[in-house]
Amino acid sequence: MVSGTVFSFGALIVGRFATIVNSIIIVRVLGFFNLGILSIVVLTTSVANLFATFGVPASMVKFLAEIPADRPEEASSLLGAGFAITLATTSLTLIALALVSPVLSSLYAAPAVASLLLVASLGVVLNSVPSPISATFQAFELVRQLATRNIASAILSVPATVVLVVLWGLNGAVWAAVLNAGIATFVNITFIRRIWRPRELSLEIPSKSAVYRKVLSYSVPAFVGSVLVTPVLWFANTYLATRSSFAEVGKYSVAFGLANYLLFIPAAIGVPLIPIVSRMGRFKPHEFQPFLTKAIRVSGFLLILPTLVLFAFPEAFLDLLYGAGAAAAAQIVRVLALAVFLAGLSTTVGGGIAGTGRMWEGLLLNLIWGAVLVFMTLILVPGQSGLGLAFSYLIAYMVHFSSILVYIKERWSVDIREVSAPVAIMSAAIGVVVLLNTLVADALRSIMVLGLLIAVVAIERALMTSREIEVLSEPIRRFVRWISQTV
Repeated sequence: MVSGTVFSFGALIVGRFATIVNSIIIVRVLGFFNLGILSIVVLTTSVANLFATFGVPASMVKFLAEIPADRPEEASSLLGAGFAITLATTSLTLIALALVSPVLSSLYAAPAVASLLLVASLGVVLNSVPSPISATFQAFELVRQLATRNIASAILSVPATVVLVVLWGLNGAVWAAVLNAGIATFVNITFIRRIWRPRELSLEIPSKSAVYRKVLSYSVPAFVGSVLVTPVLWFANTYLATRSSFAEVGKYSVAFGLANYLLFIPAAIGVPLIPIVSRMGRFKPHEFQPFLTKAIRVSGFLLILPTLVLFAFPEAFLDLLYGAGAAAAAQIVRVLALAVFLAGLSTTVGGGIAGTGRMWEGLLLNLIWGAVLVFMTLILVPGQSGLGLAFSYLIAYMVHFSSILVYIKERWSVDIREVSAPVAIMSAAIGVVVLLNTLVADALRSIMVLGLLIAVVAIERALMTSREIEVLSEPIRRFVRWISQTV
């Protein structure tokens, strides 16, 4: 778990850096209004990607992780079934996207949306069709190869984005996304060929329906659970655009993107988590509960410091990355940072749910989140615009995380007191930051926040077990060793 997290963490740092560079160019060139249009296009194609992949990559990770290395024919048949299903669902999705594009263009009163969606559909094909094959990296815990692949894709994406956005503005941003998807596909194929040969894997389209039923038994609930998330976000942003403006959507998107950088920590943990839990559930089920408890605690402890820094100084990050005008999104960043902290803890639990195959239960938890977000969006957005949507997001994750706590207590007998420690520290620290923002001048406030961060580290150290400290320090040692060897 630690080894996988180290390589994932390194790749995510490079990936996040590339994303930041790309977003700086996009925000500064496009401005809030065109960024709002781009956000709607990206969210719409994200929904299309969900339908195109149909939960098949998650199914591949789950079942391939359980297949012993000496049974390549079973893995090849599973990969072929996944590829065939994805090819069919992608074709249907493209037809639907072509039909709905003019309708969406009329809904937003933006003629450019229809043509941009048709261009973006090329990216849907490049992302979805190879996705079952790409899942072998995570399924076989080839985290170093996965990290190398992601680093290569991230680095290559920067010049493409910079050139196209600077030359062609909004159209260039959409074409850049398509080109980056093509670059990722090329890198995937290059690495996969090196991996499949020694494992004697191939892409065999099976004739027996049992293989397809096995894939769909997992992919359908995974798809339904995911399809509640992205369409809800699409609805929320669409409602913001129609009740306010594309400029407000752009401001919210800047804040949302900045806050979501915090998720690189649970994302790094989640890459090795799912295949490990899949095998653990099959061969060592008694080890799952303590393993998940430690994973949640470690994820939470790692999230506290970056969340506090972003909550305390959003203006500095916005000014540095996107220019002085972006500072208007500071309050939205603060609210979303708290929501993303809870989302990060929930993501770790989601990895446990995915690894154990309890996808319908995960669907119910996502349904709770989606219902609360839609309800609160309808109430808060008309009066508070982007800030109202941010509070809706926070409230939805507060309810969702509360449901998560009840779930892991009842389903897996997890001691809530153990996993709630990071939340308690975070809540107290946020309260102190709010008081400092209200009562203390800026120069002195920065010094006092620094003192607060040191105090938080000391408190975390006192609450962590020796094993958790070892787990947290080992990735740093391995990451430094990996960098030194690479350089």
